[in-house]
Amino acid sequence: MPAASGSGAVKSGDAGLPDLWSGIWPAQLMDDGGGTTPLGTLTWKAIRYEDGAAVMGKNFGGQPFTGCPDDGRTRFFRGHYVEGGDLIACTRGEDTKELVGRFNGREDFRSGSFVVKMLTTGFFLGRYDEDGGITTKWCGELKQRFVVSSAGGGLVDTTAPTLRFGAPARAKAGAPVLLTIAARDNSSAASVDISVLKGPKALTRMNAVAVRPNGAAKLVSWRVPLSAKGKLRICAAAFDRAGNASNRKCVRLTVT
Repeated sequence: MPAASGSGAVKSGDAGLPDLWSGIWPAQLMDDGGGTTPLGTLTWKAIRYEDGAAVMGKNFGGQPFTGCPDDGRTRFFRGHYVEGGDLIACTRGEDTKELVGRFNGREDFRSGSFVVKMLTTGFFLGRYDEDGGITTKWCGELKQRFVVSSAGGGLVDTTAPTLRFGAPARAKAGAPVLLTIAARDNSSAASVDISVLKGPKALTRMNAVAVRPNGAAKLVSWRVPLSAKGKLRICAAAFDRAGNASNRKCVRLTVT
């Protein structure tokens, strides 16, 4: 998929294109009234050009992955929400500030397509089109670029943290609930995403709660809404500085 540049040289693939996206991005949906809905922590990782090109036109989250430049001049990325949901994307333009792609939905957020633009260094804003017809604004702010090498030998960190997570089985509406989180990892920092769900609806999300990577427990308080009576699920996943994520763990909470 080569294309000739204005100077007469031939450019193809992702050679020379900058990587502005690889990192950890807490993301949100934005409504017209100025409010925001946290979506969790999103990680973007650059992938090989050949691997990205192989997905073009293929089904991803129920529809084909399209929108990449016709001349093939792009960088490809895979994305992942710590608490679930995968993405595929490609850049448009030599500055790589525009990203277009697909999201493979999860229980509380339907699959769809997106186009986002990096407005300033470390902040993107754009449009998310759910396959069901709803369009909304989507934004994210860079929390941290990936640290992919160990301090000693330069090896790529591919080991996910282990998560310990607990919550009481019952609670009263309007009362606080204490959640226990802990993570153990071979890096110098770890964080945990927590969500509380009633059916498919997320009542709250706590993004990138910092914990010590030595397994020390941390207490997090959440006040149960008065309207949240019934069966809830509280879920969590841990991630490290290289974007490796633990398995998601969920516990049930009965609110009376």
